[in-house]
Amino acid sequence: GDIDCVQRCIAEGVLVDERSPVTGGVDDDYTPLGVAARDGHSAIVRVLLDAGADPRQPNGLMGGTPGHEAAYMGHGDVIRALAETAERRTGAAFEIDTRGDYNGFTALHDAVWHGHLDAARALIDAGARLDLRSQSGLTPRDLAVLYGYEALAKLLGEAEQVAGSPNPLSAP
Repeated sequence: GDIDCVQRCIAEGVLVDERSPVTGGVDDDYTPLGVAARDGHSAIVRVLLDAGADPRQPNGLMGGTPGHEAAYMGHGDVIRALAETAERRTGAAFEIDTRGDYNGFTALHDAVWHGHLDAARALIDAGARLDLRSQSGLTPRDLAVLYGYEALAKLLGEAEQVAGSPNPLSAP
């Protein structure tokens, strides 16, 4: 969370996409961008992207993207930073609809799974697809209904109507 330290490390030539070693810790096989996204440091996310960090790099043993990490933890501000900054500054788009290998969840699924309304709204605003299904066949709205997240189900239903493609298999 120390932006000055991050800027010093970048100035000293530390590689912005260098992966942490696997030692049995929480940061195993993470990039600095993955850690910053997971921990909610949107200003550091912007600094790392300015320095050329690749927002498509998977992180950790689950292989989540920085978008998955931010969504899972509910960091809408980080999602907005990724969406606004990544392609403009690095030439690499934030891959908003990347699916996880284990469950097929997109970042939007992850935000909904944990009840993070702001993160879900940030992903919808950034253009996340609403119709993608997990490996168990669930859309993000299906998850919201399943877990009883009424505000999220309403947000996703309204977004589906605006997009013109309501999901006929999802609950109302």
